[in-house]
Amino acid sequence: MYFKIVALDLDGTIAMHDRIASGTWKILKEIKKSGRAILIVTGRRLDDIQQLGPLEDLCEAIIAENGAAIYIPSNQSVILPFGHLPSELVEKLSALNIPLEKGMSIVATREPHGQLVVEAISNMGSAATIEYNKGAIMIIPPGASKGTGLMVALHELGYSHHNVVAFGDAENDRSLFEQAEVALAVENADASIKKLADIELEEPDGEGVANFMRKLLEKEFPPGLKGRQDRKMIIGYREDSEAMMLDPLSFTLKNVGIFGSSGSGKSWLAGLIAEKLLRLEYQICIIDPEGDYRGLKAFPNTLLLGGEGSPPPHSSFVSTLLEYSEMSLVMDLSQYTHQEKLEYVAEIMETLLNLRERRGKPHWFLIDEAHYFLKKGSKLQWTDRIEEGGFALLSYRPRDIDDSYIKKLDNLMITHFEEDDETERLISTVCENSMDLQIREKLPFLTDRQVCYFIKEESRKCKIQQGILEMESTRRKVPHIRHLNKYLRAPLPADKQFYFKELDKTRIPSASSLYDFMRILPRVPSEILAYHLHRGDFEAWTSSTLHDEELSRRIHKIGNRQLEGKELGQALTDAVTSRYEELEILV
Repeated sequence: MYFKIVALDLDGTIAMHDRIASGTWKILKEIKKSGRAILIVTGRRLDDIQQLGPLEDLCEAIIAENGAAIYIPSNQSVILPFGHLPSELVEKLSALNIPLEKGMSIVATREPHGQLVVEAISNMGSAATIEYNKGAIMIIPPGASKGTGLMVALHELGYSHHNVVAFGDAENDRSLFEQAEVALAVENADASIKKLADIELEEPDGEGVANFMRKLLEKEFPPGLKGRQDRKMIIGYREDSEAMMLDPLSFTLKNVGIFGSSGSGKSWLAGLIAEKLLRLEYQICIIDPEGDYRGLKAFPNTLLLGGEGSPPPHSSFVSTLLEYSEMSLVMDLSQYTHQEKLEYVAEIMETLLNLRERRGKPHWFLIDEAHYFLKKGSKLQWTDRIEEGGFALLSYRPRDIDDSYIKKLDNLMITHFEEDDETERLISTVCENSMDLQIREKLPFLTDRQVCYFIKEESRKCKIQQGILEMESTRRKVPHIRHLNKYLRAPLPADKQFYFKELDKTRIPSASSLYDFMRILPRVPSEILAYHLHRGDFEAWTSSTLHDEELSRRIHKIGNRQLEGKELGQALTDAVTSRYEELEILV
């Protein structure tokens, strides 16, 4: 259940003329029964809300006074996160002989008294903020707004703003809309708020809210989502060099399959998507069987669990960590045996799916080597539980994944495949044979920096993006090296090692890893270094065998500098040592 929290403005949204309609009460009860949390977000004083009816029986929080006062019904506590207005300011306003209502943290009046309020605050130099809304003038503590109040309440309740769908109608709902994952303006909303909203409803006030929520309860996300430009993610560049930008909801509301042969760039692409989501502060969980995503721990609020010398913790610990924090997790299972990986993932995914049902997070799961875990007869029996989206399945053997999971995929990204029958099965199942013929004909000729994409935007009824994507010009923050922890020190097979040319019967040992390469280079005669450098041997080995394009690029630059003797040896040694130290930090 992704949209776990429903945030509702009162006046003009679910209440009209101090009354909430019976149909609106009915949908509020249905929302609560579905397991969702209802939060009221209003400019009203707490004392003024009771007259509307028993809202506190349905709500997990009432965010009143434009975010300055928060009531938690479960423990009957009131939080004033932004404090009070200065008492001398309240006294000054009270002496103005204007109608004044006092709340727990705010005072309010109405037009035409706005200028008097502005002059009083200015003359006193007091710290206060003025909010205007449909003739009302609210004087509130600095920092308070519907948006900031919402964030405080979510933190108190252990929820994420990425799971919030918010409804509003007026100018003071602007900050609420900015914090919500999806913002909806009712038909009677101000024009400026409609412009800000992600979806404009066709019906007014409570009727519009009720109709939308009925569709959401039926697991149908209505079309018409505008998408916010400031959070769209550049995934790569189309063949016409135009950037391909996707809303994160294309991943958090939908399931994507990322498939291709080993070494074709699919893990690089998955890592790019993970980075984009982390930058936008989504909570993600990566099941990493081979240690390919360890470098993501460089991101704030991202924790690496497992790996060398430390098996991943018990599932209950992982669940608690995700529930009561905003941390994202990379679960490195590379030190486990294959059977241990299967058993651990079966246990932890059951626990985390239960958490997601209760809390709406993690927002996105990345399951690498999905064919390990999702075979026919596997212990993971949760096809029905991934239906609401938020999963990425990676594999170079999609034919080994049970059809029931392939059928749950909404979107498809295919890198180079050696076997044509793999792509045909995926296209017929996921794309329902609606992929353009011209695109299908290009699939056998994809390079290692190209991906074929088939993306259904916003909802199943909306438009489809499809084509060939160039990944080469897309930069990642964290360098991607396949099986990084193995790459640094683990010896390569004999046919993959680097063999140096012999000189005067002096035999130099072969380099079986990046560590060996770094250690041996200072002892190699400069004539041999020059021989291999100018033939392109070092570039080819680091690129094609170690899959380290960055190190290959640095070595290429050294070749252009026309260095000789000790200078050449020192430059190569420095480049390789520097790269090794960069990557070692990530392990």
